[in-house]
Amino acid sequence: MGANSKPILSVLVDAEKKEQFAKLAKEHGCSMGSLLNQAIDKMLKAKTIHVYQDSPIGSFDIEELVRKYVDQAVSPIAAKVDELSAQISELGAESGANNIAVNSKQSAKGKGKAPKLPRNKP
Repeated sequence: MGANSKPILSVLVDAEKKEQFAKLAKEHGCSMGSLLNQAIDKMLKAKTIHVYQDSPIGSFDIEELVRKYVDQAVSPIAAKVDELSAQISELGAESGANNIAVNSKQSAKGKGKAPKLPRNKP
C-alpha cells in the first residue's frame, strides 16, 4: 500500500456508536473513513450541515434549499426551451420568406386571380 499524505482527523465517539458505524460501513462494503468523507463531502457541497432528513432546519433553510434545487433542475430545461424557441423562430422566418416568394410567383402568373380548384361531380 502506498504512503498516505492526507492529514488525520480524530473523532471521539461512544463505543456503541462506533460499533454501529463500523457495522454500517461493513454492510455497505466500505470503510468508516470513506463513509465519513462522503458525509463531509455532502455537507461541503450543500454548504450546510443540514443534509440529512432528521436534521432540524428552519423554514427559511427549506425554502432556500428547495429554490436552489428547483433552479438547478429547471436551468437545463429552460436553456433547451430557449434553444428550441430560437430554432422555431428561424424556421418561421425561413418559411415566411419562402411563402412570400411562392405567393408573389403565383400572383405574377395568375395576375391576381385565385387558382381554380377541381370540382367534385356527384
